Amino acid sequence: MNAGGKYGTADFKWYQLPASVITEGFACVVQHLTPELVFLEKMMNHPNGAIDLVGVGAVVPDLEEAFARYQRLPGAERKSFIMGRSIVFKDQRIIVIDAKGFRALFPDAHCPEPPCFASYSIRVKDIAATRALLAKNGVPFHVWGADGIWVQPEYACGAVMVFVDHDAPI
Repeated sequence: MNAGGKYGTADFKWYQLPASVITEGFACVVQHLTPELVFLEKMMNHPNGAIDLVGVGAVVPDLEEAFARYQRLPGAERKSFIMGRSIVFKDQRIIVIDAKGFRALFPDAHCPEPPCFASYSIRVKDIAATRALLAKNGVPFHVWGADGIWVQPEYACGAVMVFVDHDAPI
């Protein structure tokens, strides 16, 4: 691999999270062993301002059962909010909601049949710049408070794509 003048083989460790815990879809954890070949400045500047993936949303038939499964993951911190639950890790979170919660959070989006992963959240450098880019390119979006926007699944590879400002307390 030629990584901007640095040559080498990108190396990773990864493991799949157990299907007994994550029943909504495939999930894995990746550790980058050669970040100098992977996290290049020129590759990290997407026009939408994306900085990192900060979470996924799971639609489940039973909140408490799912919450109990997810809390078995190492380092998981449980939190509740009015429409669901969240499992918080160091830099990531899994939002666990039922179909009613999904429809409340994303009122115009189609709610897929649970169990499934139905949304993902991306932190951006500047939410105003992300809004402007989407508008310029004709991608419809919904304003989600002062710090976020979301895009319908049909414009985002089949799941709701949430963009949140880098300072948003997610």
